[in-house]
Amino acid sequence: MGAPTGRSWVRYCGSMDEPWSWTETDLLQLIESGSQESLVLEYKASAALGKSDDQKNEISKDVSALANSAGGTIVYGIKREVAERRVWPCR
Repeated sequence: MGAPTGRSWVRYCGSMDEPWSWTETDLLQLIESGSQESLVLEYKASAALGKSDDQKNEISKDVSALANSAGGTIVYGIKREVAERRVWPCR
């Protein structure tokens, strides 16, 4: 089962378009609305895209986990602050 498409994204991400057509404005909307991670949406800090073997293995695990569940989208460049239950852009 792949990532939700069309109307099913409304259930997970409000009225946003499919992830492959997201713009900077859409990503800012995720941040401003405090959209939480879910079965089909995960946030990762930009540092997760490093070139070390450990970082590459972690990316593989993240992608594999989504592919083996409901599918979904990993957004790199946004970190999740667990204590405050908000997402923030990595700066």
